Amino acid sequence: MNKKVLTIGGATLDTIIKYKGMETVQIHKPHTVLSYALLEEGAKIEVTDQTCFSGGGATNAAASFKKQGYDVSFFGKVGDDFSGKKILSELESLGVDISNARISKTYGTASSYVIPSLKGDRMVFAYRGANTNLLEDELPVEAIKGCDFVYVTSLSKASAGRLPSIVDIAKENGVKVAINPGSSQLEVGSGFIRDALHGVDILILNYHEAKQLMTSLVSVDESIREAIEVSTHEHGEALLDNRVDFSEMGFSLRHFIREILKMGPEIVVVTDGGEGLYVGTNDSLYFHEALKVPVVNTLGAGDSFGSSFVGSIYAGKSIEEAIRYGLVNSASVIAHPDAKTGLLDIKNLEEKVKGISPRLCKKSEW
Repeated sequence: MNKKVLTIGGATLDTIIKYKGMETVQIHKPHTVLSYALLEEGAKIEVTDQTCFSGGGATNAAASFKKQGYDVSFFGKVGDDFSGKKILSELESLGVDISNARISKTYGTASSYVIPSLKGDRMVFAYRGANTNLLEDELPVEAIKGCDFVYVTSLSKASAGRLPSIVDIAKENGVKVAINPGSSQLEVGSGFIRDALHGVDILILNYHEAKQLMTSLVSVDESIREAIEVSTHEHGEALLDNRVDFSEMGFSLRHFIREILKMGPEIVVVTDGGEGLYVGTNDSLYFHEALKVPVVNTLGAGDSFGSSFVGSIYAGKSIEEAIRYGLVNSASVIAHPDAKTGLLDIKNLEEKVKGISPRLCKKSEW
């Protein structure tokens, strides 16, 4: 019997737009370079192509887990409109259980307008819609109790407050919890994440999200502030600290991961795009180089990595193997314009993982 996973979070309709004459400008700062797209005021922008796809972390993860062979259910909220019906119909056609989906009579289905950049990244204009309005009494308690693990993606605005309850229900019933919260949730709900960390098994963030969470933790936890102040003096330079500087706060990624592990998670993952990724456990810290692949659009890259990494862990694979599964599926996704087309089924995923050298992954003890 296949393991059961419940994905929780956003469902959106993504419209991907391409236009003529894209221009960008770069601003150099002491520790980073920022790129901005330029749009002339008053200009009429000629759109050369537009395509619509379902998106949102929970639907992307649901499709990914299904292709990995899991029995998948989706919990999220859409509007009572064409877009909502389209998203749920697509999930159902993939074999995902949509019986736990909620329909809002107040808000429309979330939507986003995605503009790919010249470098293959993207800008997103996001309307959160029904994603912001998950209510406490709408939580699928029986579905949480009945699954093997819960995978929680970004919960927008007021919905961020549901995270501690989701985690509590899962922990009371022996259900594993993995979360990949996203920057929009961290902007308004970092306190809820902090309150839920005691019951989270796997936490996945990108580098900028890690900085957001770190800033929130430092502002309320004196012990973490003290750890930041002494970390550099105590440990100096260490293996895998290639990306050690949290700019003005002087906090290393290594010590961020260690502090989060003390708060409950068994595995903490921080992805850093082309710089590679880091995975910390109570015993070890892993660093894996990024795979060099052509980039069409980074939309869905985090969802494909996170769901593939978590799916591999709960399938009994090692940390090193799970990293490779996540990277391979993410590399496949970013070679396509949307977040789902490039997702690999388990057979193709396993075959492509064989081509990744284990030497790209380094491991050190704390």
